[in-house]
Amino acid sequence: MGVSAVKLDIFDRYIVVIGKKFIYLNRPTRFMQRSSWIPALLFALALGGCTPQQQVTPSLPTHGVINHRSYLFQGNTVTEETTDPDTYAVFGAISDCHGEAARARWFAEELKRQGAEYILNAGDNALNERLRYGRADVNDDRKEIKDCLAAMASTGLPVFVIPGNHETQTTYQGALQDLAAQGIKNIIDMTIYQRFDGDDLDIVALPGYHTKSIPGRKFIPDDGYWAQPENIKAAGALAQDLDDAVVLLSHGAPKTGSYGPGTISNGQDVGDEVTRKVMIQYNISFAVVGHIHEAGGLAANLRGEKVAPETWASSFVVNAGALENWELLNGKQSKGMALLVTISDKQARYKVITSE
Repeated sequence: MGVSAVKLDIFDRYIVVIGKKFIYLNRPTRFMQRSSWIPALLFALALGGCTPQQQVTPSLPTHGVINHRSYLFQGNTVTEETTDPDTYAVFGAISDCHGEAARARWFAEELKRQGAEYILNAGDNALNERLRYGRADVNDDRKEIKDCLAAMASTGLPVFVIPGNHETQTTYQGALQDLAAQGIKNIIDMTIYQRFDGDDLDIVALPGYHTKSIPGRKFIPDDGYWAQPENIKAAGALAQDLDDAVVLLSHGAPKTGSYGPGTISNGQDVGDEVTRKVMIQYNISFAVVGHIHEAGGLAANLRGEKVAPETWASSFVVNAGALENWELLNGKQSKGMALLVTISDKQARYKVITSE
C-alpha cells in the first residue's frame, strides 16, 4: 500500500495519502521532515483518526461551473476558464459579518444588483463572544459562520472566503462542511485555494490575523488562525506569475502610515509592516481588509496617501467595514457597509455601499 503526503496550505497542514484514503494532519511538521511518511501515519492513527472538522479532500484537479462561468480547481489555485475580450471586473467585498446573516444577505444581493461578479469575504463571520467579551456565546459560532456564508452564496456568485481572528479552525471548517453537505458549491475556501487566477482579476489570500495578542487582550482564540510572518511571506509569493491586477484578501490591513484602513479610534495605524513589505515585494497593488470596524470605507496606498471613493487609482488598501452597528472614525453611526470594487486593466476604484 502506497503512503505519501501532500502539503495543503501555508499553515503547514498536510494530507497523508494511504492508497485511496486520506488522513488530514494539522501542522505535523516534525513528522513531515523525515524521510519516511510512516511516523506521520502512526501519529495520525494514534490520535484515533481525525475529527469531522479535520477531514478534507485533497485538492485534485476538478472542474466546476459557478454563475455560468467555468473554473478549474487544482492544487492551491482556482483558475477562471471562461474568458472575455475586456480587462474589466467588478467584485463586492463584505467583512466582519459577526453573525448578522440577514444583513449579509441584503448587502450581497445589493452588490449583485450593482454588477458584482464575485464576492470577497474578509472573515470574522462569527461573533465569538468568548473572545470579544469573555463570556459564553449566546449563538453558536459555527452556525453564525454557516448562516452568513449561506446568505452571501444565495446570490449564486462565487464567494471567496478567509477566516479572520474570530474563527477557530473547528468552527470555520465545520461550517464549510455543513454548507457543502447542503449542496452549496459556490463558496471557495481560500485557506485551501489561496490563489485565484481570474480572467480580469487575480486574488491571493492571507487567512487569519497578524497580531495574536497585546497586553491585556487576546485577538486570536485557541485553535484560531494566526498569520505569522512566514505565512504572510508565503501568501505574497503566490502573486508571482499572475498577470492581472492582484488583490490581497486579508482580514488585517498592512501598515499604510496614514489615517486609513488600519486606523483605530485613538488615531494609531495598527496595520502590519510585514504585510506592507510583502505587497511591495510582490507587486500586489490592491488589498481588501476588515477587522478595524471604525475604519470602514477608508482607503490609502502604501505611500500613505488617502484614496477617496469613486477615484481611479493604481494601488490602494481599502477597509470593507463591518455589518454590525459601529461608530466610525468620523463619528457617524454605521448600520453595516460593504464595498463595490471595479477593476479596469491595472486601475481600480471602490464604492461604499450602505443600507441607508
